[in-house]
Amino acid sequence: MRKLLSVCALALLVQAGAPAAEDPATLFSPAVRDADAQIKQGHLKEGMALLRTAADSGDASAQFGLAHYLTKGMGHAEQVEGGKGYVVRGITEDDKTEAAGLLSRAAGQGYPLAQAELGWQYEMGNPLPRHPRLARDYYAALDAKGAVSGHRGTVRANAALGKWAQIAPGADEAQADGKIQAQDYGAAAALYLKAAQGGSASAAYEYAVLCERGKNADEAKKWYLAAAEQGYAPAQLELGRGKFLPERDRLAWLTKASDAGSPQAEYWLGQSKLQGRDGTPRDEAGGWGLLKKAAAQEETFAKLTLAGAYLRGGVEGFPKDLDKAATLAVEAAQDGNPIAGEFLAAISAARGK
Repeated sequence: MRKLLSVCALALLVQAGAPAAEDPATLFSPAVRDADAQIKQGHLKEGMALLRTAADSGDASAQFGLAHYLTKGMGHAEQVEGGKGYVVRGITEDDKTEAAGLLSRAAGQGYPLAQAELGWQYEMGNPLPRHPRLARDYYAALDAKGAVSGHRGTVRANAALGKWAQIAPGADEAQADGKIQAQDYGAAAALYLKAAQGGSASAAYEYAVLCERGKNADEAKKWYLAAAEQGYAPAQLELGRGKFLPERDRLAWLTKASDAGSPQAEYWLGQSKLQGRDGTPRDEAGGWGLLKKAAAQEETFAKLTLAGAYLRGGVEGFPKDLDKAATLAVEAAQDGNPIAGEFLAAISAARGK
């Protein structure tokens, strides 16, 4: 059984996802608030029906709210007696597809929470295909509105893209990006392959991403390598942390991505050095140095690792400091990191001791 997180309560966690001048409490329409009230009172079907009606009418906050609940399994949930929680029976592929479509519709209306969520999903590659450029575009749209999380996401995405952040995609690749947003992955793959065969490193990478999602490991490896050999850091990162290559070769690509300034590669390599994994000798000083570098480029998992160090204390260079831990964890939560809440709870518990 899971406790239900009201979609309106999300505003408290993602305040930085909204323009600085906008009160998070105003981000949800009366229809969404009514739906939330129904769900909280144990009327799950009625609340979901209200959300769907409002979403179908074009209410962007309802589109976001319905997408949120679908990705939490609420589309097939059963209310527990007394209305204190729900049991998820499974999240179907249809739920994921519908949720992505709803988010795209809401983001197309400029709804900030949908833009933030799509930026995160394209950045992380879950559940949508990993796509650094689309992630950057959604974050940049938020940044233009004065949203702090949009600025941080843009910094992170531009660092991940490196010099490709300044390179506009060609016509085929731009068309493929649109197909990705429309979830027409077959058409997108054909267009990316055409652009990749023409020499585009970013298209080779995106084609590899789709091949990997389609369980075609050999083709994914081929095109990740094609992109990585052109210096495309996102592809180097995938080869460095994936299972396509022997351990020694993975470390070489991960190091190249880190040296190129990829925040995620710095985080991954930093963790490897701390733990002595992935063929890397244990090097705590080097590991913490990379994690600090990644956090300075707004990498949220690196921030949480540093938050944990400040929470515990006892690590050289990280005296126990709950205020610093909380600042880092709050930023990660605002940026959409799904495990940030666990750190915030631990920090709150430590304050209560």
